[in-house]
Amino acid sequence: MESTIYEGAVIYGYSSSAAQAYAEKYGREFVSLGNAPALTRGDVNGDDIIDISDATAALTIYVQIAASLPIEDYTESQMSTADVNKNGIVEISDATAFLTYYAQNAVGLSPSWDDIVSG
Repeated sequence: MESTIYEGAVIYGYSSSAAQAYAEKYGREFVSLGNAPALTRGDVNGDDIIDISDATAALTIYVQIAASLPIEDYTESQMSTADVNKNGIVEISDATAFLTYYAQNAVGLSPSWDDIVSG
């Protein structure tokens, strides 16, 4: 038997989120908090910091797409913000751009997504 949260639990989350998918999958009550707030370009996890966890998320999304696996753990908003080169798909160049952004920021530079993806 698969372990899930208490059957009487109410799950709160954003529309079209992993929380909603979980509630639907396991037959739990779901209360929508509306649409997720817009994320900043590159801030996949929405913590207002672009760091290695965002790069990891972009790489995970890319690998799932490349392997034709379902992408259930990420919202459309997260997918959009992971697509830093804005070509409509998260690909290896996006993940590489995250690492470049992170490295430049780590050494005190002020990276720009436009400069990184065009260079």
